[in-house]
This record gives sequence, structure tokens and C-alpha cells, in this order.
Amino acid sequence: MERGREGIHLRFLLRAVLAYTRTMETNIIDIGCRTFALALGKSHATVSRLLPVLKEASAGILTRIDRARGRNADTYAVQLPEHFQQLARELTWRKRKIHASLPSSGSSETSQLSPTKRSNADATPPPPRTSAAPPVSPAAPSPTT
Repeated sequence: MERGREGIHLRFLLRAVLAYTRTMETNIIDIGCRTFALALGKSHATVSRLLPVLKEASAGILTRIDRARGRNADTYAVQLPEHFQQLARELTWRKRKIHASLPSSGSSETSQLSPTKRSNADATPPPPRTSAAPPVSPAAPSPTT
């Protein structure tokens, strides 16, 4: 799937498709281009152009099983073809650290540190929890009329 900038968008779209299948706990999805566009931060026109390209480039992993009708989106099936199943059984995950970029919030010094090197010295501790209810003041007498 090496296609330059389009290849990166295709990878993100494939990840979004797989995320929706896992969320919905099914291998058949009928999510519209606008939903994928919102999830990816792309234009719906870009996603609608990339979905057929992804279908062709996925080597049978993504298959359209029904066309869009009315308000319903295209229906796609996500399945692992036979020639990839043996490969998936043989491959194992490599143990290594996963580094993520964090959004900057506040000082630039804190945002430059990795999550493992951050100190909690700046954090204020939460107030202690008490199990007893706060004391209740006696009710003020109500004025009589």
C-alpha cells in the first residue's frame, strides 16, 4: 500500500474501518463517508474517493457487499482471506515501547517530556475524603406571620 500521501490516508482509513468493526462487534459495516471523514479529520469527498481505492488495495480484506440506497451507506464486509490466515497465525507481536505524541497543555517544558519522565511535583493532591457528613447547623426559627 505504498502510494505516498494517499497511502498514509489509506492506512488511517483502514484503521478506522477496523475500529468500527471492533466497536460494533461485527465484520459487516454500513458506515457512511461522512462518519469516516469526521473520525479521520478529512473531507467526505476525500473519504468517498479513498474507499474504492482501499477496497482494491486491501487484497480481499475489505469487500463491498451492497451498494448505498437512499439514506443507507454502502455495506462492506471485513474478512481475512485464506492466504493471509496462515501468515497471521505465524507472525507474533514484537515487544517494544510505543511512543505517542501528546498534545501540549500548559508549559512547554512539561509538554516536551515523555510520559514516563513527567514528575507529579506540580500536581496538587486531591482533598482528603471524609466518611462523616458535614455538621448540620440548627435550623433558624421561621418568622411567624
